[in-house]
Amino acid sequence: MKAEIRYALLVTFLALLAAIPAWSQGTTGLSGTVTDASGGVVPGVTVTIVNEATQATRGAVTGADGTYTFTLLPPGTYRAEFALQGFKTAVRNDVVCQIGTNQVLSVKLEIGEIRDQVVVEGGAVKVNTTDASVGNPFGENQVRQLPLEARNPSQLLSLQAGVVWAGEQLNDERAGSVFGGRGNQGNITLDGADVNDQVNQSAMQSVLPVPIDSVQEFRVTTLSSGAQYGRSSGAQVELVTKSGSNSFHGSAYEFNRNEKLASNGFMENRLGIPKAPLKRNIYGASLGGPFLKNRVFFFMNWEGRKDATATPQTRVVPTDSYRDGVLMYQCEEAGDCPATTVKGLTSNFQVPAGWYGLTPTQVATVIDPCGSTNCVDLLGRKITPGVNSNIISMLRGYPHGNDPSLGSIEGLDNGYNSIGYRFNPPIKVSNDDYVARLDFNLDSKGKHTVYWRGSLANDAQIQVPAQFPTDVLTGETASATANLLNNSKG
Repeated sequence: MKAEIRYALLVTFLALLAAIPAWSQGTTGLSGTVTDASGGVVPGVTVTIVNEATQATRGAVTGADGTYTFTLLPPGTYRAEFALQGFKTAVRNDVVCQIGTNQVLSVKLEIGEIRDQVVVEGGAVKVNTTDASVGNPFGENQVRQLPLEARNPSQLLSLQAGVVWAGEQLNDERAGSVFGGRGNQGNITLDGADVNDQVNQSAMQSVLPVPIDSVQEFRVTTLSSGAQYGRSSGAQVELVTKSGSNSFHGSAYEFNRNEKLASNGFMENRLGIPKAPLKRNIYGASLGGPFLKNRVFFFMNWEGRKDATATPQTRVVPTDSYRDGVLMYQCEEAGDCPATTVKGLTSNFQVPAGWYGLTPTQVATVIDPCGSTNCVDLLGRKITPGVNSNIISMLRGYPHGNDPSLGSIEGLDNGYNSIGYRFNPPIKVSNDDYVARLDFNLDSKGKHTVYWRGSLANDAQIQVPAQFPTDVLTGETASATANLLNNSKG
């Protein structure tokens, strides 16, 4: 038995060693093949990539098959160098590595001195052919320029093939379905950390605010997602916050939306209800740069939002006759009930043919809870049959209805005792959101990096159910050798 256990552990260990390299959520990868002029593979080539923003460096050596692989790379733009004695050094600038996608960059070396360089601007990165996932990455400029309701980057999911928007309201993020899956089967990560809204289970909304100006890259995988995601059958949404660089960059912005270009609803127009007010202002500022060049970088973003809006709503309220003590019901034989007038507590009301209207006095004889004059409740209090004045006062507290079609219960009420009420209740929003990030290159080559990211939501509204307003994440990546890499987050 012990021998079998040792054998099983050995097989498992070897399987892990032989596993295909993968990249975790919130990172990217770069791989390719190096060949000579004849197309033959070239082993032993030293491959060095440098992050153009922070100068962090990673290195690898091509294997016997001429291939190289970099995993767990921060998304960004890189410079790649390929060097081997007897060949000219090949340099590829502006190699863009996008989140959640293994980029492929293969080069062909020319015979010559190693000190000679062949530089190509804008590395020709091939389409991902390493897996069958279906999805799209969005760069910083795309995220900022695409029109988004309330500037919520997670809603970029709705632009993908296979995504159906099924919500009645545009602000209902839970209503999205990806390739027929349930809306609560999505998975949203920020810098590789879980930020799903576990309470409301929103398909297109994280539990934390993610201002657009704090997003470096966004990727959504809608089908055939890899095992590295580890959960959910729906879409996989990955967000990466910006990092500082060796240059200072910042922004200040104001987003305004009002009802001038908005339309009114069909029923609201039909009933003469005015257009709902809409005044939304989203504003903020961001700044990123170096604390210490090539070693310590910062980024921070503040965003405020003020809304003074209204959303059309519908309710069912008592009719004017019902709130005046008149109860109407449909007659079994329509011919037995001609049209008439019935007197309520304060007014007279028309009763259509086929219906009968009970006056408050008649209600007392028809609706008698006990059928006797000695009727008491469970507490021994006397119950007086008929229309209760307290209930009438409560019914008169409701607003007057304006849409008979909503109050109709076919075959039972037909809108004579209840009626619809359409209105535009005011909605106030006052939020302030903060995002900050620090990145450290712990050595001069940037082979050992650490970052810290914090998010804070300050909402004036009480959240029901309550949500945690803050989130802190720390990550570490260390490249000990070309074949030994460690990555941790918490």
